[in-house]
Amino acid sequence: MILLRNPYTHQRQVVLSLDKEGIENLARIEPDIDQKLSWRDFWEACTQEQKRFCEALLQRKLSMLGYRKTRTGRRRMKELKEEIKSLILQYVIM
Repeated sequence: MILLRNPYTHQRQVVLSLDKEGIENLARIEPDIDQKLSWRDFWEACTQEQKRFCEALLQRKLSMLGYRKTRTGRRRMKELKEEIKSLILQYVIM
């Protein structure tokens, strides 16, 4: 289930599932959904299979980069999460 914040009232309003139909509907409502959807909301909406895929991809990319717990490392982790979120959303739509 995806709950998006209404930018005007700051209340969560749109409730959809992260399946093909749900994402297509969401993309129609919010064309730039991958920027507006937070990682936490995205993660809660993912299926177990999607979560396993995300975790594996994140671990692989982090090990390739030699991740360190520094400010730069945390920023890169955030960028990677955004990349993965966009990738999953595109994959579900296709």
